[in-house]
Amino acid sequence: MNDYYDPAYVNIYDNSEEDFKNQKDIILTNDKIVDKKIIKEKKEGLEWYNPIDKRKDRYDPLLSYLYKSGGDKNDTFISQDILYLDVNSSFRDKIPKLVVDKEVLLDDDPITFSDNSNDLIINYPNHSFEVGDRISINGIKTNPIKLRTKVGVSETLEFTENSSYLIINYEHNIPEEYNDTYIKVTISGVRGEEGDNSIGNIDVNYINGSHIVYLTRPQEVNVPEADFDPLKFYILLPRKFSGSYTPSTYNFTIKFNSIYGIPINLINAGYPITVNNNIGFQTITAITTNTFTIQVTEEALTGGYEVTGGGNSVVINKINRIIDGFPEPNYYSIPLPKVLNNIVSIGLISSEFPNSLKTFNSTNNKLYWQNIEDGDKIYSITITPGNYTIEKLIKEITEKSEEIYRELSENSSYENNHILTINIEESTSKVEFINYKKAILTSPIQSVTPQIQTNPSLDQFSDNTQFKLTFFHTNHGLKVGDEIVISGAINHLGIDSNSINGTHTIITVNDDDTYTIELPKINLSDTRTNTGGGNAVQVLVPSLFKMRFDYDDTCGNLLGFRSVGESYAITPYTTKVTNYNEYEHDILKDENGNDKNITNNELRLYGYDYILMGIQNMTNMLTVGPEKEVFTKISLDGDFGKALYNTFVTATKIFPVPLTKLEELTFIFITPDGEAVDFGGLDHSFTLEIKYIRETPKGTNISNTTSRYLNQADIVALNY
Repeated sequence: MNDYYDPAYVNIYDNSEEDFKNQKDIILTNDKIVDKKIIKEKKEGLEWYNPIDKRKDRYDPLLSYLYKSGGDKNDTFISQDILYLDVNSSFRDKIPKLVVDKEVLLDDDPITFSDNSNDLIINYPNHSFEVGDRISINGIKTNPIKLRTKVGVSETLEFTENSSYLIINYEHNIPEEYNDTYIKVTISGVRGEEGDNSIGNIDVNYINGSHIVYLTRPQEVNVPEADFDPLKFYILLPRKFSGSYTPSTYNFTIKFNSIYGIPINLINAGYPITVNNNIGFQTITAITTNTFTIQVTEEALTGGYEVTGGGNSVVINKINRIIDGFPEPNYYSIPLPKVLNNIVSIGLISSEFPNSLKTFNSTNNKLYWQNIEDGDKIYSITITPGNYTIEKLIKEITEKSEEIYRELSENSSYENNHILTINIEESTSKVEFINYKKAILTSPIQSVTPQIQTNPSLDQFSDNTQFKLTFFHTNHGLKVGDEIVISGAINHLGIDSNSINGTHTIITVNDDDTYTIELPKINLSDTRTNTGGGNAVQVLVPSLFKMRFDYDDTCGNLLGFRSVGESYAITPYTTKVTNYNEYEHDILKDENGNDKNITNNELRLYGYDYILMGIQNMTNMLTVGPEKEVFTKISLDGDFGKALYNTFVTATKIFPVPLTKLEELTFIFITPDGEAVDFGGLDHSFTLEIKYIRETPKGTNISNTTSRYLNQADIVALNY
């Protein structure tokens, strides 16, 4: 936002004390009586004066300007005109446009690639380019390669039982040192066997598509690691292959997306951005008489050689100008239908905005955490943008965390997904996170103390008996006092499943593989079956973790956490993270050096009450938020998804000295926090009232403002 108000174009009255004084004076003097001398002179000298006006003796900024400048004594008709401008964001230019010179078709394979260099030298004899010129470049392509499924007894597509990788036997010419993921290959024409749509358990629709190229295959269960081979590469399958593959002989096609290791969409450049060009233009960095150089983000891989390529249809254009595009309706410029001069005021008189702001959006919908067992690995989830009730938010966070897999050791007894639970207390705005790891155990109840007989008649338990259950759970990692959550257990030796399932505290850790819990007082059933708890007992074990609110895009602010985005906003490792406890390295003093009361902030699950509207170089309102200067405020007082009509704060920008010329207006919409408003792709509209001065020399039908011929009807209309 700091570059939104361009100092090069700011009217001298916008950022000066004099301007604010003028604005204040206009408001304060609007109800004052104008000097009688001025009233007399204006009646005699200004022919547009309307004596029927009930406010004829009130202050008028136009009259004041004319009187001070002597405009009332000029031999001209001077009037104030009004233009109503309807602004609809759907009519903005969404895609940038290039203003270019004549297109030039280059010679065949005009691009020189050098090994381990991102400089591309392009041949163009006797060009007139200079360093810093911007160009568009298109037509760079790679040729499709036709392959046979079988060559003799060798198979081009090689499937391996229990492997997630498909081998493609082809001399790829990619150097061994390449170990990235930006080179891709597109496969087409692969068929299923005997009219089927699959090969084994792999759909051919998956194979026929774009894939990352891998030069090695990692070790898999029962499948050995495969080293680099210049005659083959690998693509990742959606699952481990199972089945058989006996291919018939036919042709299929592969096509790489890169030239000598550089993706072609990093060389092709122009607007609009497409899959074939990821950038809008290239910039010339060096020139000779017959060549020019551009730089791309990836280095060429040529095996130590200098080579040429690009094909026979490479075209370039010198870019003279780029007309900005505005893909989102939160920031855009519009040209006026005509140039206006001598603007005295601009006001907002109507508005239609969608109430489409999502509380969770792309700027604040992340959660980050680390597990003490997993080293420096930082895990994260992205909450789907939207508005949530507390119940739906809890469900969203829990489900998203279960999709995040942990890096566990091979001898771990736990599943490799996270269970991140959250408790939100709306009345106090308190939030608690607990991070669990999950184990699925088979008949884990090893013993019951005191022992329960299968024959109920042999029971000799007192009324105060509490049973202790010892669980077998390999490498559990628990300690006395830890709380676990058990679910999925069935009745065991007369103990009802409801008594086993639930939250329990570890009272004894016997060894690395067993621990004991104590049940509350219960009544035993007469049905006594030793089930061990069943074959699918789920145990959730709290995992030491810390949450990272030092990232700017976390949802910590919405969940009542303090100091979000600050470097110290990181919790200590614990089994329970709350928004009302200290951070690991918290600052316990406020800005004035006083002791700080550490508590949570309020929940902000229901979004903003308003947004701010800015017009470039037209400050009309000051705020105490991050963006100090705006035009007005739009209230969001209405149901989500509904249109809001005329919910703005009345706003008129008055220019004590008229604005000389106005050709274009630039608008921006921000939240109170200074972030760009996410309208969810929905457009809006509003109406501006623009007042300006028109001058017409007496005795002529020519307007000084527009230089166009005015007929008598125009003059009558302009001069009331």
